[in-house]
Amino acid sequence: MQAVLAELLREAGYSVTVASDGLEGVEHCERESVDVVLSDISMPGISGWDVAARLRTRHPHIPIGFVTGWGDQLDQERLAGTGVDFVVAKPFQAQDILRHVAQALMKPRSPGVERS
Repeated sequence: MQAVLAELLREAGYSVTVASDGLEGVEHCERESVDVVLSDISMPGISGWDVAARLRTRHPHIPIGFVTGWGDQLDQERLAGTGVDFVVAKPFQAQDILRHVAQALMKPRSPGVERS
């Protein structure tokens, strides 16, 4: 599913970096500027919940989306507490992913934070 999602975004003109797991994704955000993070919840190593928590602490301006098979079963209170900006349930429709990513990129960022 990761390869399909990456290809969809590349075909739409986005630059995409794929991480093998959540920890690699968080480490990438530490090294390079990232405009949006898409994560599953169930992953090897650290979960999507952990990815969101770590990014919110260090990079509160980066929009985060979950693309997950658990989309319709998530605890809304837990989700609200993570700062995740959107959830797309698997199997997803291409237009849903593209719409959410476009909306996340248009969302104003905190003052003093520049978009790359």
